[in-house]
This record gives sequence, C-alpha cells and structure tokens, in this order.
Amino acid sequence: MKKVEVVDIESTLPTPSYALRTIEWFEKNVGKEICFLVGEDALSYLEKWYRYRELLGKVRSIAVYPRYCNKPFEEHARSVLKDLYSKIVWLDLPIIQLSATRIRERAKKGLPINGMVPESIEESVLTYYKGASVNGGP
Repeated sequence: MKKVEVVDIESTLPTPSYALRTIEWFEKNVGKEICFLVGEDALSYLEKWYRYRELLGKVRSIAVYPRYCNKPFEEHARSVLKDLYSKIVWLDLPIIQLSATRIRERAKKGLPINGMVPESIEESVLTYYKGASVNGGP
C-alpha cells in the first residue's frame, strides 16, 4: 500500500500559487484528511499566508520539519495561531538547513544545486529558475 505520492498539481493551478488553493484541490479531488508539510522557518511568517486561518481549518494538521530548532519560530506560531496551534505537529527528524528559497536563489544565479534536489529534476529546476530571473518569474 502506498503511503506517499508526489503530485505536481501546483503547476496547473492559477497563479499566484497559494497553499490554500493546493489544499482545496486535494480536498476536492482526493478527499482524505490532509496533513500540510512545511519547514520550520515558515512559522515565522504564517500570518502572511493567503487566508491562513481558512487553510488551517481545512487540514488535519501542519507537520513542521525542523530546520533550526529556533524557539522564536515556535513562540511566534503559538502567539499567532492561539487555539489553532494544536494543529501543529513537530516532526522528530534530522535537521537539514536547506530551504526552497535558497535553492531558487542559487538556480536563478545559475549556481549548482546538485545534492539539494533530486538528480532527476535538477536540470528542470535550473532551467525554470534561470529563465525566471530574466523574465521576472517566480
């Protein structure tokens, strides 16, 4: 039985890409309980997410992958979410200090990203973001 499936649905959804739209797609097309996975640093600005309270209402939980174990991120999330903080699940996993922002920045500059993304998508990521930096994309 499959436990995880990778789906590239965000590339087909309207832009800008909002997590809420992705969650709504899964809600409509998959219909199972949704666990939303984010990096720990996302907790520092979650109140800036598009309709974040509505998003939190649609998911079973938000699983947080540790990056820094930086208590201020947790405290910030607790103060912003209040009662919804109970939806946060801290994953007990090895800390890997790597973010999508860093990968995008390197790709836009044409710098290597080997070891940062799966080898099978490395060239696509470099091509996409190198073009984006020129054309004002993502």
